[in-house]
Amino acid sequence: MGLQLLHGNWLTLVTVYLAVQSTERYSPPEISPSRLGLGFLNLKWFNGQHTQQNIALYSSGLGLLSGFGLSLFQTRYPGFGYYFFLLGFFHTFEYISTVMFKADAGLHSFLLNHSPEYHTAMIATLVEYLCELYLFPSLKQLNFFFFFLLSFGGQLMRTSAMWTAGVSFDHHVQYEKKSDHTLVTNGIYQYLRHPSYTGFYYWATFLQIALGNPICFVAFCYVLYKYFEDRIEEEEQMLIQFFGDDYVQYKKRSFVLIPGIP
Repeated sequence: MGLQLLHGNWLTLVTVYLAVQSTERYSPPEISPSRLGLGFLNLKWFNGQHTQQNIALYSSGLGLLSGFGLSLFQTRYPGFGYYFFLLGFFHTFEYISTVMFKADAGLHSFLLNHSPEYHTAMIATLVEYLCELYLFPSLKQLNFFFFFLLSFGGQLMRTSAMWTAGVSFDHHVQYEKKSDHTLVTNGIYQYLRHPSYTGFYYWATFLQIALGNPICFVAFCYVLYKYFEDRIEEEEQMLIQFFGDDYVQYKKRSFVLIPGIP
């Protein structure tokens, strides 16, 4: 159990360190003490403000979630461990990968309030696992560690894409070109367009195989395909407006690794 706790503390320390470094680098406006407000137990916790105590609470909670998942890897039902480990790791590194580069990073960068659809999908993942664990327990005793590694590889692809793009990455489609927005064609972007989307696609779909969730696997493949097909089409229209023929030529020599999306 000590290894799992060390893992959780490591994520916490890295996240808080990067947050402090970003504060020193970008010097965001100070928040007046009178505006901080009180949150949980009338303390300045979970009050929505991007303060170091809230960063530490969020990251330690996610680190412990991943550490708890890691402790379940060698149990009878390792799927629980894969789920909690990957979930905690995803949200932690969404924050880290944003706060390293973006002056407007905040607690929202953990993506814990991602969207109702995302929350529904993650709950559905757990519900299917539990239902099939009750109905077909032998299915859940199979160890799909290889697919856990593939899901984790999707996470690494997404994180690599965010770090390569730096300030040019954004969680939302941009409709106005910012002064620091550049066309990124190096690193993982040299041959792959939208590698952050591709990474998330494989993170989510391989997670379903790692858990032995056939229903969610099929549903995730279809829903994510439709979602990214529409989003990429919309985003690329804007990128052509921003960068003109440079993006058109880049599009011709690169590709998207999501099945069905050219």
